[in-house]
Amino acid sequence: LGNLTNLEVLDLSANRISGSLTELAPFRNLKVLGMRNNLLNGSVESKGICELKNLTELDLGENNLEGQLPWCLSDLIGLKVLDISFNHLSGNLPSVIANLTSLEYLALSDNNFQGEFPLSLLTNHSNLEVLLLKVSSNLRLKTENWIPTFQLKVLQLPNCNLKVIPSFLLHQYDFKFLDLSSNKLVGNFPTWLMQNNTKLEVLRLSNNSFSGILQLPKVKHDLLRHLDISNNNLTGMLPQNMGIVIQKLMYIDISKNNFEGNIPYSIGEMKELFLLDLSRNKFSGDLSATSVIRCASLEYLDVSENNFYGHIFPTYMNLTQLRWLYLKNNHFTGKIKAGLLNSHGLVVLDISNNLLSGHIPCWIGNFSYLDVLLMSKNHLEGNIPVQINNFRQLQLLDLSENRLFGSIASSLNLSSIMHLYLQNNALSGQIPSTLFRSTELLTLDLRDNKFFGRIPDQINNHSELRVLLLRGNYLQGQIPIALCQLQKLGILDLSHNKLNGSIPSCFVNMLFWREGNGDLYGSGLYIYFQLGGLHSIGTYYNSTLDLWLFGDDYITLPQRARVQFVTKNRYEFYNGSNLNYMSGIDLSYNELTGEIPSEIGELPKVRALNLS
Repeated sequence: LGNLTNLEVLDLSANRISGSLTELAPFRNLKVLGMRNNLLNGSVESKGICELKNLTELDLGENNLEGQLPWCLSDLIGLKVLDISFNHLSGNLPSVIANLTSLEYLALSDNNFQGEFPLSLLTNHSNLEVLLLKVSSNLRLKTENWIPTFQLKVLQLPNCNLKVIPSFLLHQYDFKFLDLSSNKLVGNFPTWLMQNNTKLEVLRLSNNSFSGILQLPKVKHDLLRHLDISNNNLTGMLPQNMGIVIQKLMYIDISKNNFEGNIPYSIGEMKELFLLDLSRNKFSGDLSATSVIRCASLEYLDVSENNFYGHIFPTYMNLTQLRWLYLKNNHFTGKIKAGLLNSHGLVVLDISNNLLSGHIPCWIGNFSYLDVLLMSKNHLEGNIPVQINNFRQLQLLDLSENRLFGSIASSLNLSSIMHLYLQNNALSGQIPSTLFRSTELLTLDLRDNKFFGRIPDQINNHSELRVLLLRGNYLQGQIPIALCQLQKLGILDLSHNKLNGSIPSCFVNMLFWREGNGDLYGSGLYIYFQLGGLHSIGTYYNSTLDLWLFGDDYITLPQRARVQFVTKNRYEFYNGSNLNYMSGIDLSYNELTGEIPSEIGELPKVRALNLS
């Protein structure tokens, strides 16, 4: 590239370029340099950046740069874009930043800067439109009274330890994107921010301590697309005109507050709404009678942990786009009706911990794209329908703590399932050997049922099984030696059965019990939900480079494995990555005989052992 002496734009972002950039010297005419998301290390000064006097855009974000910002950056008098976020830069900020008065875009987040950073140092930055700052523990952001000369379009100040909303925001009227999340802000909901900024499209105030009622502006706010006020202390009922004032919303997260009462009927006017999260509040009423069912664009609906009652969507709904539905921990009753049938693209369905009764409907098999089906802690009865064979990609199935009975069909095809929970029912018959031939299954919990016969000995040599819980059944015969093929087994509970014979000495060959494993379960099963373009800055600021807001344009929905295991006569729950550190064997309350194999003492990673 050295021969391209007239080069003005060079974008090498998202490669694996490492080391120094001393070869920049020939590019004296360079105006735009993008080196984001590489492996650059060392200091900024060593890269020869300061010699590029014509630079207007510089993106060094997401590298491993260290040291202080060099004074020579002040010589880049035409610099409009500076992004040095997500590095390991240190030292004081003010001296350099204060001199770069041509800046329009400034991103400093996630570094190791120290001392104080008074925002008043930006007083002369009259062209500033975008400010992205997430401070480290050693940097104190000062927001003392001052009147800026700029009008920001984008401001991100999350995790800045703010206790009050900065006063300079009273003089801002052009915001399109405002993020003050994860601070310590108190007081009433700042309605004035919406009133003053009629162009606002994204407002994030989550993880603060705002209190009182949610008061919206009196006039319509048709440009607002994204509202996140989750995890605050807001109370009272939602405004009845909510669906009119902010009718164009696509994303609403008001979870983890203390809202109560019914969902406003006007919500049904939000025809573009694709995500609605009302979980962990005190809402009540008959959900099927609300206008939520008129939000035809809904893809994600979470009303978990509220006080909703009535039947679950008893009548036909036109929610054809619905993919994620969470209704757990409410007071829904009656049989599961067919109102959801038109939502054929469901990926997650969680109706656990309610008061639902009747049989699991056969049409549940129509949801062939389900990844997660959670129906535990209800009053469901009858057989497990064979139609669940229709699930093409189901990874987590939880039907535990119901009143299901009958046998598990040997023809049951659960080839994709990673976690299967059927405990605390009245299931009977023999345990199908197909469950032990799976190469995907990680967790199998059949505790406290009425299974009888022998433990299957047809074990797949490539089994990934980590947890096997068969406690509290009527299993007989010897513990099959084939179990020793489960090299990754961490927790085994065969207690409270009628097993006889001796304890297999081959347990010493179980790899996890002998050597442990640092990442048995990994980070769990995650479902990704795309938010739709909120990550890109291009909507708010016009630049040559492809600049990004920090934070993701998707949310992760962890569906962690959850295991209950008795230690010291007490049930303990282990979930997610905690399972990496727990291993145990419980063979108690059986009819086992013979000597305890001395090899059992050679399993140093076993944390709980019960042979009583």
